[in-house]
Amino acid sequence: MYKKKTSFADFIVKEVCPDNKFLKEMNKVIPWHKIENWFNKKVVKKNSKIGCPSYPVIMMFKIHLIQQWYNLSDRETEFQISDRLSFRKFLGLGIEDNVPDATTIENFRHYLEARNAHKVLTEVLDNYFCKIV
Repeated sequence: MYKKKTSFADFIVKEVCPDNKFLKEMNKVIPWHKIENWFNKKVVKKNSKIGCPSYPVIMMFKIHLIQQWYNLSDRETEFQISDRLSFRKFLGLGIEDNVPDATTIENFRHYLEARNAHKVLTEVLDNYFCKIV
């Protein structure tokens, strides 16, 4: 995940707002580094200087998981990430950070589906959880 300077608002949110226990636990137990390594091997990186920088792939995958866990459409996901501090915390987004729009979320989902990546990554997670349970 990319590092940025923490604002006062981010500090207040971290200290005052209650955590979503499920998301906090998922952030602890899911082997994000293994998933990120998988993406780094499989995802073709574009080094274009044109346009906005892309969102980190692990954040986009976390968004995909939020969609599955909470049964959200692309538009609902965009809104909920903007609205819910617990989703922002899970994704590592601060108060001032931009949220991927519904089209970006949809495009990432289609990217995963076209490569059957969601099945591969689900197997990685299932295998991991079988080992720790």
